[in-house]
Amino acid sequence: ALHWTQLSADSDDGFGLNNLGVLYRYGQGVAKSEAEAIKLFEQAIELNCAEAYYNLGDMYYKGEGVPQDIDLSFELMHKSAELGSSGGQCALGEMYRLSRDYEQAEHWFLIAAEEGAAFAQHCLGLMHLRGDGVTQNSAKAKEWCLKAAKQGEVEAQLSLGRMYADGAGIEKDAESAIFWFEQAANAGNAMAQFNLAAMHYDGSAGQQNFDEAMRWFHASAEK
Repeated sequence: ALHWTQLSADSDDGFGLNNLGVLYRYGQGVAKSEAEAIKLFEQAIELNCAEAYYNLGDMYYKGEGVPQDIDLSFELMHKSAELGSSGGQCALGEMYRLSRDYEQAEHWFLIAAEEGAAFAQHCLGLMHLRGDGVTQNSAKAKEWCLKAAKQGEVEAQLSLGRMYADGAGIEKDAESAIFWFEQAANAGNAMAQFNLAAMHYDGSAGQQNFDEAMRWFHASAEK
């Protein structure tokens, strides 16, 4: 894989340069080098590679191999999003959400969500659940969270479990709550493990099961 990625990068292919940069960033098959990753991402950006804008933006956001620069990260993510990167769209939506510009957050999340990005689908679900910049709509919250949860988005599975357990705008359904908590718990989510334990402990899962409660309490505590 590294051989073909290198050949692609040598041919001045932006996609190949970006992929090689990812390998250097994380040390996959090559010695880890953030400096080499940055150089490759910058070369890919010269070829207008959307994913390279995203990856370099992520490094500036985290201060990874470069001084942290949120403003530059924002500019890079915006360009990535405009070029159609779902990662860039998700990241840009999250940056707008954190700055409480919910109109722009919804705009970018919706673009990514409609293309199938599970993170964006979950974020839209939470916005509708809480009424963040949109009219509170539990049906839409459930719809978007369900789309994300079915794709394996663990936080969406947790959110959906809570909605069913609490009856948050939808009918309470202990069986569905257990199902989604179990999906997230089996993926290692400590909060889902705790909620699952609590439902088994207090009997809201249908009947009390102290063995299952203790198993999940222990799993949660070990995180």
